[in-house]
Amino acid sequence: MLQPKILVFGFYGDGNLGDELLLDSIKRWSRNLGTEVIAMSINPQHTNKFHYIKSIDAFDLLAVIQEMKECCLFVLGGGGLFQNYDLFTISSLHDFRAKDISMYARPIFLAEQMGVPTLLWAQGIGPLNSDESRRIVRAVFDTATFVSLRDPGSLSLLKDIGSSRVVSVAPDPLWSYPLPSNRISRSHHKRRIGIVLRTWEFAEGWEDRFILAINNTLPPKDNILIWIPFHLIDELDDSQDKLAFFRRIISKLSHDFSHELIEESEPGEIIRFLAECDMIIAMRMHAQILALRLDKPLLSIEYDRKMEVVSMQANSHSNLRLHPDEAQIAWDQTFRQLFDRHAIRPGPNPTINQLEEDSLLHKQILETAITQSCSISSWKKSHTSSIEDRNWLNHWTIDLFQENLGDLTAQLNDITTQLVESRRIIAERDSLISRLNSELTILTTSLSWKITRPLRFANRLAHTPAATLYDLLRNYYWRMPMVFRQYLQGPRYSLVRLIRRVTPRDVRNFPVAGNTISELSWLDFNEKILSQRDHYKGIFVQELNVDWNMSLYQRPQHISAALGQLGYLVIYMTSDWSADKVNGFREVSTNVWLTNRHEITSLKGVVRSFYSTAYFNTPGLLMKQGKRGVLVYEYIDHIDPQISGDKQNIKRLLKLKKFAFEGGADYIVASAKKLYDEAAAAVGHDKVLLVRNGVDTSHYRNPLHVNTVLCETYTSFLGKFSNIIGYFGALAPWLWYDVISELVSIRPDLGFVFIGPDYNGGSYRLPQGDNVLYLGAIDYKTLPAYALKFDACFIPFEPGEIARTTSPLKLFEYFALEKPVVVTHEMLECIAFEEVQSGDSSQSLSLAIDRALSYKNDSAFKARLASLADENDWIHRARAMEIVFDGLNLKV
Repeated sequence: MLQPKILVFGFYGDGNLGDELLLDSIKRWSRNLGTEVIAMSINPQHTNKFHYIKSIDAFDLLAVIQEMKECCLFVLGGGGLFQNYDLFTISSLHDFRAKDISMYARPIFLAEQMGVPTLLWAQGIGPLNSDESRRIVRAVFDTATFVSLRDPGSLSLLKDIGSSRVVSVAPDPLWSYPLPSNRISRSHHKRRIGIVLRTWEFAEGWEDRFILAINNTLPPKDNILIWIPFHLIDELDDSQDKLAFFRRIISKLSHDFSHELIEESEPGEIIRFLAECDMIIAMRMHAQILALRLDKPLLSIEYDRKMEVVSMQANSHSNLRLHPDEAQIAWDQTFRQLFDRHAIRPGPNPTINQLEEDSLLHKQILETAITQSCSISSWKKSHTSSIEDRNWLNHWTIDLFQENLGDLTAQLNDITTQLVESRRIIAERDSLISRLNSELTILTTSLSWKITRPLRFANRLAHTPAATLYDLLRNYYWRMPMVFRQYLQGPRYSLVRLIRRVTPRDVRNFPVAGNTISELSWLDFNEKILSQRDHYKGIFVQELNVDWNMSLYQRPQHISAALGQLGYLVIYMTSDWSADKVNGFREVSTNVWLTNRHEITSLKGVVRSFYSTAYFNTPGLLMKQGKRGVLVYEYIDHIDPQISGDKQNIKRLLKLKKFAFEGGADYIVASAKKLYDEAAAAVGHDKVLLVRNGVDTSHYRNPLHVNTVLCETYTSFLGKFSNIIGYFGALAPWLWYDVISELVSIRPDLGFVFIGPDYNGGSYRLPQGDNVLYLGAIDYKTLPAYALKFDACFIPFEPGEIARTTSPLKLFEYFALEKPVVVTHEMLECIAFEEVQSGDSSQSLSLAIDRALSYKNDSAFKARLASLADENDWIHRARAMEIVFDGLNLKV
């Protein structure tokens, strides 16, 4: 009889000790029933090394399907897997290889479709701050065969989101994890204080408060700080880099402290180091549980609700609990409570034994799920997913192959485009070479060329005598017979050395934009570029925003390029999130340098621009080394969850806006009139500039777009309709999808084309129909070629604050293409132009499209659009911003 198999998945493979101990618990308890455990891991090599079990890549769909076929149970857990600290959307469910929170839900739906029982084991839920995440979690828990939770708060949240599932609740399984029998600390000369921290970007300044609390309350002489990363070190991954966080904290503490930084790689060793500590400071839930079970005086830094739950379960003293956002005085008082040996005496806690016993319920549920599932030869599905009625297995498999096909098709299109362009350039070059050769032949064989030869020689001799004589002698030398050349070999070398010594060196200027240039180091950039700063009209630093090399250029790239053309030195900061891959300084446009180097943050006498949508900028980071010049806040969008994401992002952006509106920014640049009025009311008209979005007219009018080879899907669709209504831009939540669906339905005679990246599942809200085509994202370089096929252009924003405050780039880009434009009625920045048609319903938009199409071949109308595009070119926008440089006195 074959050994039954179970497939398990959690946050395994990253080396997080808590998650690895949970996997070890599943392995131990499952093997007692004679079951083989196979793990889905984000790093299979790591899991193989530490657990000695078979593991597969969690994002390898074909491998997961194969193992799912052969297992009798799928187990997800434990831990707080379902939460909103990371991306968690319905659209990400459709990509099996997306590495976000949805990756934990996808195998549940796959198992349900394949008829495999599922166990959601020891789950902690939340926070869930979006409707999408709540829908997914409700569907996951309603789909699962067996469920257990680790705290009552998760059960309450599960009920709040609409699940009627009856589940078991017990403390985290680590309460019953086997510990070393000897828990007595060894005798040490100094008191050992164990510290288990984690990075946490959602509480600004907590690291500084931690460092001050240690320095303010702990005498260095009699104590040693034991730094215990809750991470298994593995040479196969980047675990060593994760120790850098601890080294940074250590470097900021008083130099009088003694430290031990633990780099052990085995779970048992890490637990042993905890047992040898006299007291523990924990910022991880599982370190908190282990410290309580080891009877150690414990200070809990409760960054998440799950740690608060553990403290309440264990009846932990309130004076030893701390939230990262609390003021410095609270940190100091809490640390003093811990370090005062007389105030804190950690006697036996009767609650702990009960928690250990209660947590064994998870073991019973695991054993029940294995026993029942593996004893049923043909499991019948008893649940259906409420998230979408679709064949997930077929969908993911098709996507897997279509993605490869799409990549190859895109590469082929790029190569074809490059080939067409290369052939054109080669033909032009060959024609030019042929013409120049003909002219040269005629010139050099003419009588005048022969007559003027002595004059040319005399002119050259007068200007460069040494080089001219050298060339003359060299010609005569090589015309001599071999025997004479051999005889004159020695004198020849002496003459060459003499001429090179007296001839001035060829001084070359540093290459300008357009020449091939490698990346510069900070020292080279400082020496070759910044040393020439007086030759520029000023220096403009674009603080972190979007990557330069993204598929659709946005306002930051356009403004930067335009300022560079006006003679400013522009430094464009990048975090290398996706496409830039720069290590140093690289010139990407005239006078525009892309960099990831932090030294720029210390540069003084510059204009620094930060955007209202860039949540990774904070007032603290912007002012870390002082203002260093003029600060410009680019207020380009209404701050809204549909644009900026979850509550944490909104909180950061509102804090940044408050900083700018209360004097932190020297200027506020608004992209729309409504945003301008809001800013002017707050800070006065003198500090606010209205600089709308614009267009790179030269890019959209480039004649090469006419010859670009378009994808076959698009050309086939174009052949079916006499009129194409097109949209390019993000498929985002703020589009009016309901009205789009109605419009598509009542106008089957029109072909509707949508181009752009999917933003939060927007593409799945588009209507399905023979007259609708979604092409996905198209590279900015070839986008105009696709848009030239539109007969009219569409901007269908849903009525609301986003529509009223947005100045869409695409409006002016449509103008540059000389295409009539239709928008929804609340797009105030668009309907300000009388050339733009609008509507407030599917019926009125249908009539607006007909009006727009009546102008599509009107030469006078197209000329007006072209003129509007010229008036709104990015160069004009950049000139409107030049006023911010007035205070720097860096103009030539």
